[in-house]
Amino acid sequence: MKPVITRVLTILAIIALATACSKHARRDTINAALLATNAARDGFVQYDAGMQDKIVAEATSLDDGKAKLKEYRERRAKVLALFPVVYYSIAAAAQANDDASFVKMKKSLKALLDAVMPLIGGVL
Repeated sequence: MKPVITRVLTILAIIALATACSKHARRDTINAALLATNAARDGFVQYDAGMQDKIVAEATSLDDGKAKLKEYRERRAKVLALFPVVYYSIAAAAQANDDASFVKMKKSLKALLDAVMPLIGGVL
C-alpha cells in the first residue's frame, strides 16, 4: 500500500515541478495532472482505510482508539480538503490554458503533496 501511494506522489511531484514550454506540452501536463490526481486519490483512499484499521487494531483501549482515530482524522481532513482544490485548479488550467492558471495548478498539486507526505511518513 505504501509503495503505491509513494509512486503516485512521485508522479505528482514531477508534474508539480514540470515546466511547459508550449501549449501542447502544457495540455499534456494538465492531462497527466488529472490522471495522477485520480491515482493519488485512489491510493490515498486505500491507504486511509488501512491506516484506520491499523489504529483500531493497535489501540490499547476504547478511549485510546477513539483518541488516536480523532487525531488521525483531523490530519486526514486537511488532505481531503485539498483534493477538490486540485481538481478545480486542473479544470481551470484546462479551460484557461494560460500561464497563471497553470502555475496555480502546480501550486495546488504541491500543497497536496505537502499535506499527504507527513501522513504516510514518506519522502520523495
